[in-house]
Amino acid sequence: MDGYTFMMFACGSSFLLLYSFVTRPEIRSVFIKVAIPTHVISFAVAYTLYTTFIGKSGFSAESIDMFRGWGVDLSFIVIPTKGLLWLPDLLGLGQRRNEQIYFGDSSVWVTTFSLPILLLGMWAWWRAKRHFKIATGILLIAILSFYMALGPSLKINSIKPEYLNLQVMPAEFAIAPTFNSWISENIPGFNTMRASYRWSALGIFALWLLVIIGLARIDDKNRRIGVVGLTALVLLNLPDFKASWKQSTAERDMFQQIDQVLVTTLRQHIQPGEMVSFIPWGNDFFANYLAPKTGFRTYNVGGDKNLQAAVGAWPPAMRQAGAPLDTTKTMSAIKMLVDGSTDVLVIPYFDMLISSASWPYTDNTKTQQSDSLNRVSNTFQLSEKRAEFKTIIDVLRTLPYIEVSDSPYFASIRLRHQLSGEENKAALLSSITENISYPILMGTNSKSNSPHVLLWDGWHDMEEHHVWSQTSAKLLLPIPQNCESMTCHAVLNFTVFGASQERPVEVIFKKQDHGLPWSTNMTVSSGDLKKIQVPLSGVKGALTLSISVPDATSPHLLNGAPDPRVLGINLQRIELLN
Repeated sequence: MDGYTFMMFACGSSFLLLYSFVTRPEIRSVFIKVAIPTHVISFAVAYTLYTTFIGKSGFSAESIDMFRGWGVDLSFIVIPTKGLLWLPDLLGLGQRRNEQIYFGDSSVWVTTFSLPILLLGMWAWWRAKRHFKIATGILLIAILSFYMALGPSLKINSIKPEYLNLQVMPAEFAIAPTFNSWISENIPGFNTMRASYRWSALGIFALWLLVIIGLARIDDKNRRIGVVGLTALVLLNLPDFKASWKQSTAERDMFQQIDQVLVTTLRQHIQPGEMVSFIPWGNDFFANYLAPKTGFRTYNVGGDKNLQAAVGAWPPAMRQAGAPLDTTKTMSAIKMLVDGSTDVLVIPYFDMLISSASWPYTDNTKTQQSDSLNRVSNTFQLSEKRAEFKTIIDVLRTLPYIEVSDSPYFASIRLRHQLSGEENKAALLSSITENISYPILMGTNSKSNSPHVLLWDGWHDMEEHHVWSQTSAKLLLPIPQNCESMTCHAVLNFTVFGASQERPVEVIFKKQDHGLPWSTNMTVSSGDLKKIQVPLSGVKGALTLSISVPDATSPHLLNGAPDPRVLGINLQRIELLN
């Protein structure tokens, strides 16, 4: 089960157990001795196993506007969606819906039409309630489920304003509150069930139980009514076979096209077992299919909770390469190739989420998702995506240590063959730094993109005029050719976060390369600009400098500021002293 069905199972069975305990005093001792302990222990063990597996007790709560946007509209329950069901469409009962008109997405209105089962279930309850006390308990579960499915606000054919391009729903567009927002905001488990309409699945299941109970107890006098009702229920829920066949055929063709074109092309650019990073990353559902199908490994993953769990284990450069992608983020991502945390960077010309449901067949092809699902049309133009990333790819082509391979569907970026591997690391570092000249200005306003490749592990995102280190960091320092035969120094200009007379902060600098050992410690007791000279002699091409601030802290911990980042040194400029 996923989280939604687990919560529904837990809530439904717990409520039914409570109802039976209250209404059947003659067997309460059995409930107390057997049923309740078994019930509580079973769900407690399930929850413990789940939290142990994912490594935390739950996920962060969602915005209440999202619960509202994905709450079921009462009109969706009563009026079917056009293009979905055969008989309602034949009778002209369906209503056309899409994301330009309604809040949420198509799943809200294509899954919640339930008037036939609601009517038949109510009839079955009326027939069975005298003989089966449990029938009323099941009906209450259905009522409570549909109540939770409404979300925080009541909607009756609530139309989205033309100017509002949102799926979430602000409170001012609702008719009235349903007063269940406190549950969705504060109770664990409930606060992550952001797609409120899915509670209707439990309601429909409860109604179906009533139908089964009612039909099982029907007498000869009412048998015709039961048969007619069940037949109508089946007919009203039959899909449009022609549209369904067409849609299924199109999806099969789509998968064949993906395998024949995209997977084949990926295999030409990526070797089995290689680590691949798709940038910019997002909710990359396509990675879930392409990685095992092609045989590579990847950081990318589809599913918002999967993504939330994965990001924390990613290299810093990968985390920084989210959308929108620019040259700065791409240059930072190159470090993953250099340090070996990834073998290939891939910039896809297709959307890694949407294209998994509607693949672009050829360049400049417009692919529309099936009208039977009433989804918004999606236009995929590979040439437009390629044009969007052209500037980035052109910059990468100028780097002497990078090899860019282009295809109709993506660009792949890897180190040149002669520079890959641990044994070629010195040559690689020399190739990276040979075009970087001093002084080196740190900041997003720098005219050169080169500073980003000098920042290795342990740095926060670069800001306008500086970059902050974390508790420990590594910095790559270029060595000019004339410094290979004479003593030169790189002069670091920096400040230290939180340093004062009352709070002196120690900073440790140490060379990590082979050659003459060098390290120094300094204690900083003010926020003034500091300078330190790092000897560049003894190695060729570049050296790696480690920077450690053992007592680094965050603005939040130090003075209550909202910034939670742990900050070490504030590096602003690197100069060369001959």
